Amino acid sequence: MKKILLPIGIVLTTVFLFILIGNNIKSSTLKVLTMNELHTYVYKDNQYISIPIYVNDKRIPLTNIDRVSRVGFESKDQSKKLEVNLQEIMFEHEERYLNETYYKFIYTFKMPLLNERFYIEDCYLSIRLENQKTYKYSIGSLYLNYTKSKNSDLFDWKSISGEKPKNSYESKIDKVLIQFNQMSFNIKRITIDGLNNLSYDIDEESNLLTIYTDYSFLINTYFPLMIDYEISGEDFTFVLDNYPFVIDYESLSENGLYINEYLFD
Repeated sequence: MKKILLPIGIVLTTVFLFILIGNNIKSSTLKVLTMNELHTYVYKDNQYISIPIYVNDKRIPLTNIDRVSRVGFESKDQSKKLEVNLQEIMFEHEERYLNETYYKFIYTFKMPLLNERFYIEDCYLSIRLENQKTYKYSIGSLYLNYTKSKNSDLFDWKSISGEKPKNSYESKIDKVLIQFNQMSFNIKRITIDGLNNLSYDIDEESNLLTIYTDYSFLINTYFPLMIDYEISGEDFTFVLDNYPFVIDYESLSENGLYINEYLFD
């Protein structure tokens, strides 16, 4: 009997050791996730830019502002670069993704005052740590706009809301609905990034403006609206500051197609 139990014990011990080693390897693999998002802002005093990252270990130096020596944005080919002032790194919440726990941290920057619109369509967040090692993570597209609001009391809206595509759980808005008390103006242009004009429909009977905002390859839930319009021959611009049309607390599980995964070493 002892001769039978001994081999079984050896096999069970070996299996247990493999499981233990596998778990240790898995837990020691540090990962950083980002998402391809539409990051667009309109300049104003005290305007801040927020960029999320996800890590599977809170101890990663990227989560400690005292360990970060420089942060900037740059294009994939490095033809465009913008260094920014990091204000804080704040933990927001945790999520489960592919059987792992990830922690969402928000990088917050003071929006710089530039002479003109600045944009990077293939934008990377570049982070240099105190040890002079630099990490670059794809974050989608970045648009910084410098449009001044000149509004009229006749631009009389009463509600704004966003809609996701039908039967979709992705963090994407494909329509913005603006309900007006009255519509006594002529729309000339609508944009949320300052470059691309959006299509729209107007229902004059219900005073409803429907704006189509789908960005096929980008998450878009938090963005401004810039509407150029005309009243009696005079031009005006309505600017809605960045508005959270959707707040998702399971962004990773719902947006797998837009996630970038990096190993941290």
